[in-house]
Amino acid sequence: SDLCLLPSNKDSAELLERLNKVFYLPFFPTVKLPLHVTLYYFPKLTKKNNAKMLEWVQETSRKQKGPIAANIRKIMSFKKDKQDFVYYLPLISENINELHQELYEMNKHIHSDNFPFVPHLSLFYPQRDLKEVEKQKIKLLFDSNKPILFDQIALAVEKNRGVHYIDIKTL
Repeated sequence: SDLCLLPSNKDSAELLERLNKVFYLPFFPTVKLPLHVTLYYFPKLTKKNNAKMLEWVQETSRKQKGPIAANIRKIMSFKKDKQDFVYYLPLISENINELHQELYEMNKHIHSDNFPFVPHLSLFYPQRDLKEVEKQKIKLLFDSNKPILFDQIALAVEKNRGVHYIDIKTL
């Protein structure tokens, strides 16, 4: 399960429109919807932690004065076993980093990653490495200097390749 931020309906629609064009490229991408930014990942959520995190979601939605804006840089990819694993948009946002740090401090006794936090919005998982010409087409699709607005915060659980929200609040 994880705590995540969801892009506004308008920004989600724009991203999905661009993603739609990705499906015309022959590397058979898969997308995990809805589009979101993970602030903190829990390998296992207990009832006690669940209650604590629900409280945090409510408190944060009250404290936050409206949507969080994140600037994006060019599209990038993480590799896994030396293969393209996921293509994502790196996000530049002091606010997102602060929320992650707050969650990390509260929960590091439960779980801490062995890699640094990189705020990002996962876009798609290719079934093979992309060719250079495909990478160029993808870069053109997602090249934008317009920030993405995140206006909801959620506690979510992945089930059967889908996402189930335990709680969702507006910022």
